[in-house]
Amino acid sequence: DSWIEQPVFEPYRRRLAAYYYNQARRWGREVLINYKAAASPDVDPGAMDSIRPLVWQADTSISKRSRGYVRDDEIRTADSIVDELAGVVSRNGVLLLSVGPRADGTIPEEAERILIEIGRWLEVNGEAIYGARPWKVYGEGPALAVSGGAGFTSQDVRFTTRPGAIYAIALAWPADGGIAIKSLAQGSPHLAGAIRSVELLGSRAALKWTRTAEGLVIEMPSERPCDNAYVFKISPAGGG
Repeated sequence: DSWIEQPVFEPYRRRLAAYYYNQARRWGREVLINYKAAASPDVDPGAMDSIRPLVWQADTSISKRSRGYVRDDEIRTADSIVDELAGVVSRNGVLLLSVGPRADGTIPEEAERILIEIGRWLEVNGEAIYGARPWKVYGEGPALAVSGGAGFTSQDVRFTTRPGAIYAIALAWPADGGIAIKSLAQGSPHLAGAIRSVELLGSRAALKWTRTAEGLVIEMPSERPCDNAYVFKISPAGGG
């Protein structure tokens, strides 16, 4: 995280790296050493306001007060971490989440509960995260520059993609029963072709949707498929 970039540590850093990479060769595994310093891919997510061409890493903590364990801690909500995860992945990043164990190695119960909640979200929506890549734009909405805080609305959307699908991750449930995704509007420079289908991950409901000059307008189902953010899978005609 810090200090390892100091000149006094330079010879030790090289020895450490050589040992680790030599071991990785024996293991037959691909490994990576990463630390915060000049030209490092470890970046504060709040400072990343565009899609970076090279993969980068954001590090954050489940705690509001520490990167490790402290008594009477304040634990973040799963919603804030999921929102941050979506924002990081949409900009070609990966998220490193710090969870501080107690001295005996056990995870505090509140932190464990949040991790389980994040895991449940990923069980439903993981295809928009694992192995997904950035789309042509990383997001839209009034809180576009925010990585993982409070106050997101359904107008705040982050995008990822994989072959044959675009994922629009709405960071809140629409209060009025519908959502309009502007980046997917009719005539949008980001998606010139037609849309074949739209589905809400985790929901069996057949969505009603139209594509207008204002956006891809989707009528929400009566039941939410999960908590936190909500992922629409958009399949372009022709699989583009």
